[in-house]
Amino acid sequence: KYGTPFQFIYAQKAWNHTIVLDPVISLQDKFGKLALAMDNYDIFLGVEIISGLVFILLAILLFRKKYGIPKSLAVFTVVMLLPGLIQDRWTSVNRYVIVLFPAFMLLAFWLKDRPILKTVVLTGFSLLLGIATLLFVNFRWVG
Repeated sequence: KYGTPFQFIYAQKAWNHTIVLDPVISLQDKFGKLALAMDNYDIFLGVEIISGLVFILLAILLFRKKYGIPKSLAVFTVVMLLPGLIQDRWTSVNRYVIVLFPAFMLLAFWLKDRPILKTVVLTGFSLLLGIATLLFVNFRWVG
């Protein structure tokens, strides 16, 4: 219909979005936006940027042999993470990371022998789920 299979890239300009392929520039921008989120008390932007950074770290760590996770799952994680991370904005990056089950497998591997940290992580996830659910059912947030 539009004459190109890459119309989705061109359509990003309608929302003032661009694709950033330089990882150094992208990470510098995200750390700057994280500082801005802290200054403006924007908890959701902060959570999205922190979760994006955490999952980048988890994706890198998946390639270590000592965890026993197949390389194919590590590659899957990187491939599924990239579309959300090469955007200039990380709005709703949580939609991209929620399907990265190998990263959650690695997280479970780390937490199995650390009951206090496990409780902290599960409590934090539960609180964020509750807040996101309240916002969603009140038509305040969709992403």
